[in-house]
Amino acid sequence: MSNKVIRKTKSKSEADAGTSLVLENPTSWDLPSVQSDQCSLELKATLAKLNVTEQQIQQQPRLTEIMREAHGGLEAVTRAMRLSYDPVVEAFLREYDAAHQNDREIVPWEAWAIRAGVDVRLLIGAIVVALRDQSVTMVKVIATSFHPQTVKARINSAMYPGKEGVRDRDALDQALKFLPTSKGSTFITLPSGTVINTEVPATDQLRDVDAEELFPDLQQTQRLIGG
Repeated sequence: MSNKVIRKTKSKSEADAGTSLVLENPTSWDLPSVQSDQCSLELKATLAKLNVTEQQIQQQPRLTEIMREAHGGLEAVTRAMRLSYDPVVEAFLREYDAAHQNDREIVPWEAWAIRAGVDVRLLIGAIVVALRDQSVTMVKVIATSFHPQTVKARINSAMYPGKEGVRDRDALDQALKFLPTSKGSTFITLPSGTVINTEVPATDQLRDVDAEELFPDLQQTQRLIGG
């Protein structure tokens, strides 16, 4: 039985076009950025300058390969990392940002992690959290900024007479607590894994809604995102 497996890889030219399949020996390690003999020589010289050996890189989890699978590639991952307060991410970025652009293009991320003295396994976890936080923030920005248009469209639909607009009218009245919400529990699982029970006590169903509930304080929101 052959010891080769099929692995998906992406080149720069294929980043937007899709993926290709190549054969790889799972027991071998090719530095992710090596594409030619000249590049290999340049990479070896750069690693020597950074005081990082190929053997050290081979002993690390495949950070570069894993992060290249993210939507948008390494550039998108880097943008997400800049939202992180995690000291492991900050240490990595200090080394990465201090490097010359040419070095960043050919040196695998494992080398920067070694230079920063961080555990690659912890770094991978911190990056995943940073990507999650960026996604949550983007969703909040999009939903909040487009919400007035959504409400306006719903109001336009609610103005239709009879049954045609009744669902939108009821939805608006329930949102503003002019009508009681339906009984029963609804469970929502947040991206963090937290489960929320949205059941509203009967005594609270018809109470007035404070503006702070509809439009929370932005500083408090920022603290929650940052915390």
